[in-house]
Amino acid sequence: MTPSLFSIILFTLLLLHVQPSYASIIPPYAPEEPETLDLPIPFYEPVLVPLNITDEAPPTTTAKAVIVLDANSATMLLEQNAATPFPPASTTKIMTALVALDRCKTDDIVTVSALDLNDENAQMGLVLGEHITVENLLYGLLLNSGNDAALNLAEHCGPGKETFIVAMNEKAKKLGLTATSFQNTTGLDATGHVMSVRDLAHLTAAALKNPLIEKIVGTIETTVRNREETRVHALKNRNQLLGRISGVIGGKTGLTEQAGECLVVAIERDGHRLIVVVFGSSDRFGDAESLIEWGFKNHRWEKENPTPSATTTLPELPEGTLENPHR
Repeated sequence: MTPSLFSIILFTLLLLHVQPSYASIIPPYAPEEPETLDLPIPFYEPVLVPLNITDEAPPTTTAKAVIVLDANSATMLLEQNAATPFPPASTTKIMTALVALDRCKTDDIVTVSALDLNDENAQMGLVLGEHITVENLLYGLLLNSGNDAALNLAEHCGPGKETFIVAMNEKAKKLGLTATSFQNTTGLDATGHVMSVRDLAHLTAAALKNPLIEKIVGTIETTVRNREETRVHALKNRNQLLGRISGVIGGKTGLTEQAGECLVVAIERDGHRLIVVVFGSSDRFGDAESLIEWGFKNHRWEKENPTPSATTTLPELPEGTLENPHR
């Protein structure tokens, strides 16, 4: 064996002796235990739907359009002319309140302007130049139905009446109100200022998800003051069912020459919330009360889907008996 070959063999043996064992460096593969998170198992309460359990006919009302809606399941228990647009009068102010809350903070200070303060329907009693919060204006808007409150909310939160009305109609589209068009913030009669009772029921259900609105419409009476503490505004809710009928949460009244008596009211009993709307009534509180009692007496809430008979549809009014809502 030549010295060079011997050197090569010796060098190779030395390398094999000192080369580390990779098996001793890399541990054998062992799958990791999956990471577990201590999370609660989600539980979804099934939506209960109302089932008509009797053959009792719904009450006769004086209204041109009515609806009884189960707010939790969006099921209609009763409808008559529910999709027909009518003048909504001051029930409009529910949308005014929602848009004001979209565009302003409740503690914003509004400087009362001269905007239609001489209107005979300006019921809050605002005085030119006084400073008052948006929240206090909302109380005047929804309790006393103050047009002066509506106009000053629009002027401040729009900013400006025109911008505010555009926002009201945009909000209506977002909420899926298909038979609604607003021309003002107050609900005074105007060509093209209309809503259907179905739209108003859905609007009210959405509005009552706002805790402040639910608190305000459930207030029977209160007083609010301006920032300077120089003027007190005594306010009283015009909803006569509040505090008199079991479970009434609140709502909104409306009355104009074209609209007649209008009312939307929300009622909750045993966790079930109904929304009743009457348009064009001559006895809005009596009509609403009879519809409320019929709704709860004749329906049971269950988990399965309601049968087709769960919704009672009254016949449409004969041709020519409806006043033109666009008049």
